Amino acid sequence: MEILETQSLFAENPIAAPETDQQRPRGTSDDVSGAFSIENFSSASALSSTHEDAEGWLAYLNRFQPSNFHYRDGGVAVWAYEEDYDNWEDTYGMDACLAVYHSGHGNMAADGTFQAPMGAHWGGLGDWAYSSRMHLGNEQANYIFWSTCLSLRVHEGHDPVRTWHGANGGFRMLFGFETTSVDRPEYGRWFWEEWNAGDSLSRAWLDASWRISTNQAPSVVACGANSEEAAHRLYNERNLEWAHASNAWYQWTWYDVAREPGGMQERNLELPRDLLVAELRPVDLNRQRMQRIIERHDVDLPLPQPGDAFGGPAASEHNDARLGFRPNGSYDLRVARPNIDNHDQITLDQARAQAREAVTARGLDADLDLAFDRVRRTMTAGRPSEASTPAGAQDLEVLQQPHAVETTVQFRQTINGLPVVTPGRGQVRVTVDNEGTVTRLHDSTRGIDRLTDRPKTTTATPGTDGPVIRARAVDGGIERLLSGHWRDRMQVAAGRGAAPLSAAVVPGSTEVGYDIRGNNARLVAHRELEVDFGDGLRKRYQVVAPILE
Repeated sequence: MEILETQSLFAENPIAAPETDQQRPRGTSDDVSGAFSIENFSSASALSSTHEDAEGWLAYLNRFQPSNFHYRDGGVAVWAYEEDYDNWEDTYGMDACLAVYHSGHGNMAADGTFQAPMGAHWGGLGDWAYSSRMHLGNEQANYIFWSTCLSLRVHEGHDPVRTWHGANGGFRMLFGFETTSVDRPEYGRWFWEEWNAGDSLSRAWLDASWRISTNQAPSVVACGANSEEAAHRLYNERNLEWAHASNAWYQWTWYDVAREPGGMQERNLELPRDLLVAELRPVDLNRQRMQRIIERHDVDLPLPQPGDAFGGPAASEHNDARLGFRPNGSYDLRVARPNIDNHDQITLDQARAQAREAVTARGLDADLDLAFDRVRRTMTAGRPSEASTPAGAQDLEVLQQPHAVETTVQFRQTINGLPVVTPGRGQVRVTVDNEGTVTRLHDSTRGIDRLTDRPKTTTATPGTDGPVIRARAVDGGIERLLSGHWRDRMQVAAGRGAAPLSAAVVPGSTEVGYDIRGNNARLVAHRELEVDFGDGLRKRYQVVAPILE
């Protein structure tokens, strides 16, 4: 099957024209969007970033058509998720709009039922919503975003059919997570940044989530009458379409970090020999820089429009090539279409060799230092819905077992010998398909103006003996520094009634490196913790403890 390419765009309208034939929505309106976000729950511990998450997603769609609603906290209740009122007044609820977004807690039971705590009790139905009591897509909804933990599981016996087929009345796509997700405000906003840079809907969700944390696994499922239709929708669907889809076949994709030897570089826990901070060159997002990048990669592309200065992403495309920029100056380049019909996974060594060759040949490390970080697999699987699965189908070849369609090798920029640890910054990614063909490149590195021993904040005061630089930790003090920062956050959380039962360090997430803030890079310790709130609810948090800034 062929993955199609997208058109050139700048702040493009993602909303397709409403259908006029028999396939138009079975609801009675052309309402586009609505959102739910909960930070203060009726019977669950509080979160901190869900309102900003949902607002970022809605804000882009509001540029083209006002949203129907954004219910928050106590305004989010079970009525909006169950069939009787999920399209209340043809305006409100999970099935009242073409696309809906929910940001909050989430969990999945052992039987595959997705569970989401609400902001309030309602009508004797309690304060939790369950996928087993939903019926979405029989009225308006075609695109359902669950910005929660464990909303779209694909491992440990789970799959999207098991969880969502019973609730599927005709929706086209559903977005979620295989893993616990990080409590951050950028998911919704960054989704549209990725989309505006030229990604399909599914790729935009995966890449926006990866920008936030490489330790979480975002996932997307698409539906169709057969495997070809569902796969085409999964990889290529870009606009929010009004026609509902058959739920006969489900095709899904997700990101997995390679766990085999050589799949990930050991994390750095040491301070640099010289305690220095970095001053970075300002982001230069203009036509001249775009032209230099086009020439560096030797691709036949027109310059993205409009002119020299703009505040949003832009992309340009010609034939198989596509170049997309984000406001922070990073870019993605599609250089070839992946062959997703080849299921024979490229070896890790082959992928790493191809990636390193591409980095060198394209001069991506000519003006800065790069170090191998990790390998990511873009996975896919699919199967018919239970209703359309004939007896004995587990033995049929039509069941598409999990397999990789692309392998991404990620490098990180190093500053003063240490890696950049800021999520979504200082990275070069090279993606190859199972043929070994380079298909995509990503570059979010920053030019370094100079390294200096004159930090902005962590200094001694006049009249104090010793050096001017006063690092907040020395060798062996990293753990104390991180623990102290987490303890301070938990004291604040306790004041909000959000103190967790326990917290555990996410394996492989603790490291020392440089954190990019504006045009400066400070030396920090960084880690992720997974917090247990009870009732099966978990969330991940990122701790950044400055050492020298």
